[in-house]
Amino acid sequence: MLNSARSALQRAFMVTVRAVSALTVFAVLCTGGAAPQAQSLGSSGPHVGAGGSNPLLSPPHGGPTRIMIVGDSISHGKTGDYTWRYRLHEHLRSQAARFEFVGPYTGPHNPDNPDPGQPGLYRVGGWHDHHNSTWGRPLGFEKGTIEAYVRQYRPDLLVVHLGTNDFVWFWHEDQSVEGNTAIVAGYMRELIDNARRAKPDVQFLLAQIGEASSLDPRGQPGPYNQRLTRLREQLTQPHSKVELADVAGRWDWHTDTYDGTHPNARGEYVIMQAVASTLWSQWHYGGPFPDIPPGVNVPPAPEGVAVTPRHTRRGSPFTVSWARVDNPGIWTEYKVQVRYHRAYGYGLVWESPRTTPQLSMAYSGPALPINGVYHVVVVAKDMYGLESTSDPVPLTIDDKAP
Repeated sequence: MLNSARSALQRAFMVTVRAVSALTVFAVLCTGGAAPQAQSLGSSGPHVGAGGSNPLLSPPHGGPTRIMIVGDSISHGKTGDYTWRYRLHEHLRSQAARFEFVGPYTGPHNPDNPDPGQPGLYRVGGWHDHHNSTWGRPLGFEKGTIEAYVRQYRPDLLVVHLGTNDFVWFWHEDQSVEGNTAIVAGYMRELIDNARRAKPDVQFLLAQIGEASSLDPRGQPGPYNQRLTRLREQLTQPHSKVELADVAGRWDWHTDTYDGTHPNARGEYVIMQAVASTLWSQWHYGGPFPDIPPGVNVPPAPEGVAVTPRHTRRGSPFTVSWARVDNPGIWTEYKVQVRYHRAYGYGLVWESPRTTPQLSMAYSGPALPINGVYHVVVVAKDMYGLESTSDPVPLTIDDKAP
């Protein structure tokens, strides 16, 4: 039952991704390369400053360095986010770098309208925010569209943060861990080859992706990131470098995400810091980024989470308890989430309708939809709205339970 449900959702998911992306690529081809672009909110145009000194990022066309950020929801963001793209924009602007963000889309994801051509609103607008990042995008799909986008927008640098969706939604059950990581790494190799087909001197900055609670334990990205290291060694060229941004080494999903996968205020800085540091160390572009501002530090992740009972029937009550977060001088409350981990790929099933200062909560939602193993997490939220998430605790729902 679980495999059939998961397969049906995968098919529906890919139909949606293919339909949206095919329309954009079709527009590129039919208009001689003019893909549709939504207007950025109060766009100030490309920033031009003192510039980076590395000739590989000092393009021969004499204009600003054209940067295309290629990603999924982690880069796309959602309505109300700053996004790590904005943090990178502001960092490069502060260093007087000459740059322009390019790509077919503007804006973050709009939950009320998933069409990338109908973007949501950032927390802060008024910046030149073109990009090539869409919610739900797998690397296995982007490898087939990148050539058209590079041919149209002529980026000097591709910053690629992709792979998470391939491990969440498109795990090949007939393959080993090694087999799956080889498949996804092969997608990245194809993406690089296809981008070079359109522009042989394009530079690549690949993000080594961080762990996420949404990933099956078999699909955590350590082995994949190791393969990216080997790809860098195999594919870098004198006029088309391949470099890595060590997001994984800085990332902690407990404190850097709002849901175990997507970056919160701190996580946006973590990704940007990894990217900015590599731009500086490998291309001498931009400048070194200092420590993450203390104002975006999040509360410690809740510990000691317990579910009682841990094995019960659908519709039967259960209670979640946890230890108090030590966050001196800062008011903190808690909420509980119940997530399902494989049948739907991964998804939020229930979230408590309000936060509580208490250290326990009885489940008050509807009967959980199917038998199986759910993950229960506790989210600490401080007085500034910053959140951290506990390790998941399994809850088994089985109608045959005593």
